[in-house]
Amino acid sequence: MYVSSGYPGPECVYKPVAGLPKTSSDDPHTDNMKLVVLACLLAVAAARPDKDATILADERSDDGDGNFYYRFETSNGIKKEKTGTPGVEGQSNMVGSFQFPLDDGSTATFTFVADENGYRVESPLLPPIPAYVQKQIDFARSQGKRR
Repeated sequence: MYVSSGYPGPECVYKPVAGLPKTSSDDPHTDNMKLVVLACLLAVAAARPDKDATILADERSDDGDGNFYYRFETSNGIKKEKTGTPGVEGQSNMVGSFQFPLDDGSTATFTFVADENGYRVESPLLPPIPAYVQKQIDFARSQGKRR
């Protein structure tokens, strides 16, 4: 005998919709998503900052007219330096560098310039520009000069 006490009774049983997986382990998309999330969590854990790093230098100046300078350095080998000046087209021109330690004990160093000609970065770690890319860059520059 069935007595109603708020319990939905045996007729309320989970029934999967036709064509959908019964559980997430039957769905390759869900399994892939779980794998991606796990990989992201592992990457974040591996790349976490050195919690014991301290700031060794932090210099900042801003004249308020587009001229600025800042430099910082941490005890774990991270360094950044940037100088800004007003550009001829109203932009802020910047030159600077940044570096950080690599796992093999060496240091990755990058220098950059950002001005009316765009952002340009140099480092021995960057691969050379392929010839077909350089050809496109040269073509774009020639088109810009024609205006």
